[in-house]
Amino acid sequence: MAWLLVLIVISIALIPHSVDAKSKDKKARDAIVKAIGKAVEGKYSTIKLIQLSKSNVTGYILAYNNTKAVTPPLPPPNPPPNPPPNPPPTPTGNVSKVCLVGDLKGSTVPNMMKGCNYKIGLGDLGYASDLSYFKSLNFNRCVVGNHDSLEDGSSSIYKEALAYCGNSWSTKIANNTVLILGFNTNGDTASQLGEAKNVLGSPNVMKNVKTVVLVSHKNGHVFPNAHHPAEAKALYTSLESIVPTGVTLYEISGHNHDNAAAPVKHWYIAGAGGRSFYACGQDADWTFCDNKNVGYLELTIDNSNGNTAAKFIK
Repeated sequence: MAWLLVLIVISIALIPHSVDAKSKDKKARDAIVKAIGKAVEGKYSTIKLIQLSKSNVTGYILAYNNTKAVTPPLPPPNPPPNPPPNPPPTPTGNVSKVCLVGDLKGSTVPNMMKGCNYKIGLGDLGYASDLSYFKSLNFNRCVVGNHDSLEDGSSSIYKEALAYCGNSWSTKIANNTVLILGFNTNGDTASQLGEAKNVLGSPNVMKNVKTVVLVSHKNGHVFPNAHHPAEAKALYTSLESIVPTGVTLYEISGHNHDNAAAPVKHWYIAGAGGRSFYACGQDADWTFCDNKNVGYLELTIDNSNGNTAAKFIK
């Protein structure tokens, strides 16, 4: 009888503990189910995966809900472009220095060009009603710019510019190793292209030529966000296709009031001749753009073999 009483007492003592444990477990289970239901907005059939960790690290539940758009992770950023190869060394010894600049205004840049053997004006030759300013600078060659023509000038200055600069031209320098061709990008470029084909296709003219330099006011190529787009792109694309293989090609223009370079391509803009600057831009090709300093482009040419190196002087 005594043992039965003890058993009853023990049983009564255990019942509240067992009920309490089950109640806590039920509450925990309900909380878990409620959390999952909230995550899937009550649509349990949309759950793709639940993983329960039984490790000693951390226990967690992972619920995947496809009722909402899942934003994919951002792709890794593009690797930076490969740095351009080292430019060719500047020739020394018996060399010629050809200096080019456009969009000229004032005396600062002309006064800097003391050591130049050959000077070329890249259009917009003073922004005046005539070319008296530019003629006083004693450049060797020039090309017509939009302010020297009917586009933004006058019929009188255009007539003067054509007489002084020519519509298009070619000349050989540095012991005939370098051929320079100048173009009027405000003129009839189709006829000029025909003339260029005759020059570049002539074995006599191209004998010993190692470098061809194309010069104009308007650009065949421009850096990103350039003030003026590549208005002479069609001309330059055609010229690029007829320059003989094995000849190094340089393309130099003004128009955009900056000094800029795509050195691997040999594209240069030398428009920092004194006029107010425009915005600059750079990319994988156009690795240099300066709209803070006036200056000009200098080509140093080895007279024995035509090897050419370009740099801006400011």
